Amino acid sequence: MPRVAHAFYRLGRELERSLAVARLLEVSNATSLEGRLANGAGRRDVWEAAVAIAGDPAAFRARHVRAEGRSVGWYLSLSGWNPDGAVACLARVRERAGEVRSLLPAEVFEAVSAVEIAARQWSPSRVARDGLFAFCDEVRWGVAGIDGVIHRCMRRDELWELLRLGRYVERAMQVTRLLGVHATVRSDDDDAAGLGDWRVVLRVASAYEAYLRVALPERDRPSAAAFLLLDPALPGSVAFALGEIFDALDGLGRASASSVDAEAKAAVFSASRAAALAAQPSSLQRGAAQLAARLDEMHDAFTSILFPPTEVADGIHTQAARQAQN
Repeated sequence: MPRVAHAFYRLGRELERSLAVARLLEVSNATSLEGRLANGAGRRDVWEAAVAIAGDPAAFRARHVRAEGRSVGWYLSLSGWNPDGAVACLARVRERAGEVRSLLPAEVFEAVSAVEIAARQWSPSRVARDGLFAFCDEVRWGVAGIDGVIHRCMRRDELWELLRLGRYVERAMQVTRLLGVHATVRSDDDDAAGLGDWRVVLRVASAYEAYLRVALPERDRPSAAAFLLLDPALPGSVAFALGEIFDALDGLGRASASSVDAEAKAAVFSASRAAALAAQPSSLQRGAAQLAARLDEMHDAFTSILFPPTEVADGIHTQAARQAQN
């Protein structure tokens, strides 16, 4: 059972990661075509930041001279050596689904297989012809379709809660990493500031229009950082993800007729406190780093409680689990 539990947890994480990478790549590509960024400045303000958010900068620099649209586009989409690329993430989604195929509704496995096969049909020449946006759009809508089938077909039992747990752990880590990198990006051009611009950050988090709706009265406007960290009604916020994680832990306790270790819930509360501190003005960079550390500790607590260490040894997963600290 621990191996099955871990497969569902990882399935949720890889689904969320593939969606996050595709969204980051899509928004970065669009942003790099705007204003002065289209004349080379986007390498620093967009593409280097994108690698820092969704990949391993050291590994990237070992193979590429500089971060630009072509190199980062390949690295985050089709690269066979980058474990955090969109196609690589989808391959692991299919792998995990295959491990537990007998426990998944047939519709879910078919949807996963169809999206992964479609993503593998893309080649550099096709991306050059059809555009990076078309690739990202196909991946995003494909993962959305998998989500819809999962929500429609899966019973809300222990396996559902494990998948949910993995999904929201990954989401909290991705948003934290986005905010941490944003805090290090500076631009002299407010009209096209790349990932140093809050508008771009909100778009990457699929939260721009939601922010505009709650930020209309200027005197009551929350900072974008506070919005992405603390808004309990925003699906892309850290607070929302932590709430879903806590509910998933409760659900696991009910589904297995046992109590979930208090250490797991304490780790969630610790992450919540770190998110509140990170939302304080002028402390985002340091606060995001501290929050990333708390999220990593939370993941470690879940792993030690729900999955025996001997069952989950996997170098790729270790890298993915600790990505928020890099």
